[in-house]
Amino acid sequence: MAHLCATGKAQSENEQNERTRDRCTRRRVRVFAAPWQKPFCAWPDLACIIEVERTGRRGSKPYAERRFYVSSHAGQAEEFAEIVRGHWQIENNLHWVKDAILGEDDYATRAGDAPLNAALLRSLMITLFRLVGYHSVTRAWRYLAHDLPNLCRLLE
Repeated sequence: MAHLCATGKAQSENEQNERTRDRCTRRRVRVFAAPWQKPFCAWPDLACIIEVERTGRRGSKPYAERRFYVSSHAGQAEEFAEIVRGHWQIENNLHWVKDAILGEDDYATRAGDAPLNAALLRSLMITLFRLVGYHSVTRAWRYLAHDLPNLCRLLE
């Protein structure tokens, strides 16, 4: 895929620059028509190859990465940029909170359905907190943890 993207002509291209806190990022998304040679012909509905290149700085440290995606949808680069960005927003807004704030990776029980049930309860808790207006799961947890009547009202 890297060779295709390096030598081929993109059907569409989108570039975005973003500054947040200590991070400056440039994202470039390019969409290429799927060629019919191997290994691409193994996917009968393959429509395009997407290249996402991110470069920037986190504090004073530079970084650069390139990822490739395949799709059966023949979309434009701007659309794929939103899809990829949306995926990472889910990762950052849910999985990071479950791990860093709620300690999901430190959960000791591994037997039976307990890990899945606990993960579902954590996801439900985060969803309920956000539905009632808490942007900070930590703040909601501190406020509601010892207030059973208010906690129960979330389920109404």
